[in-house]
Amino acid sequence: MRNIQVISINHQMLNSEERIALNLKNEGWKQLFAYLTYNLGVDGYVLLQTCNRIELYYESEIELREEIIGKWLSLLDEKLNLNKGSFQTFSGSQECIEHFLQLSAGFKSAIYGDDQILSQLKKAFEEARQNKSMSTLLERAYQAIMRFHKQICRKTDFKSQTVSLAYQALKSARHRFGSEKLKGKKVLIIGAGDMAAQVVKYLPKFNFGNVSITNRTKSKADTLVANTSLIVVPYEAVDIQQYDLIISCTDQGSCLIDDWTSIEYYIDLSLHSSKLSNISVSHILLSQLQEIINVQNAERMKSVDKVHLILSDKANDYVNWCHEWRNRATSVKRNSSNNSFS
Repeated sequence: MRNIQVISINHQMLNSEERIALNLKNEGWKQLFAYLTYNLGVDGYVLLQTCNRIELYYESEIELREEIIGKWLSLLDEKLNLNKGSFQTFSGSQECIEHFLQLSAGFKSAIYGDDQILSQLKKAFEEARQNKSMSTLLERAYQAIMRFHKQICRKTDFKSQTVSLAYQALKSARHRFGSEKLKGKKVLIIGAGDMAAQVVKYLPKFNFGNVSITNRTKSKADTLVANTSLIVVPYEAVDIQQYDLIISCTDQGSCLIDDWTSIEYYIDLSLHSSKLSNISVSHILLSQLQEIINVQNAERMKSVDKVHLILSDKANDYVNWCHEWRNRATSVKRNSSNNSFS
């Protein structure tokens, strides 16, 4: 019987350094996907990568978690003191859809109710669709996630408070400089990944007059800021002394800064920000922003019970659909077999 299975590395199981160590490089992921497709014969797969988790979703008729985790560990550049117990796993329609819905609502995020995880899930599933690695059950799970989100927005106040790290980061800069001075400050965003995309998304809510972005791969920055007024600066041409505010959205962002004296305010939204607590300039780090958002989450908690009721309904809808879908598939297969003997 075909089912979705989930393999997860997350902040609840491992610290940031362990998660970074277990993240495969591009070639490693390609080898793992080839192994899934050609050796194990999975029907489809989706890869989710965020600051706090790496998760692989796939559809298969048989239990494959042990084989996949073993292959994953074998593809790492360095052998770690970690084993298969470092991975969290889920299997079956009920368990997996509940995981997806809880995850999409931010219930499993480091920041409870995190808004960003939904856009990250959407991106992961859309990329799988573009790469033609989506399967029937994964496609239906994605649809369930989106219907769940629409009902939360329509029937509860759970999404009425913004708990985006990027938004709070920009808000902290406004507090640091004062609203009236933002237009005169020069801003540099380092990175062009998911977190940088969130920063760019919320920039129009603030009155920064001069914003540039840089990334090692310039084409990614070009794509990210297309149709905006942001200036793309080649990574090797960045002059840090030109900027008042630096927003680092990548683990290597601080390495670009060779002179901290010209910077008025520094924001680090990367996993490695925990190593920067002793920098001399005025700054705010990922962990501090997470604490701010956790405090502001009190209002959202009043809607949690309603969200859980909707979650339960949507999970049951998905499980019932899977049951009916399997029955139809079995019936078609049986009829086809009978016709072949007639």
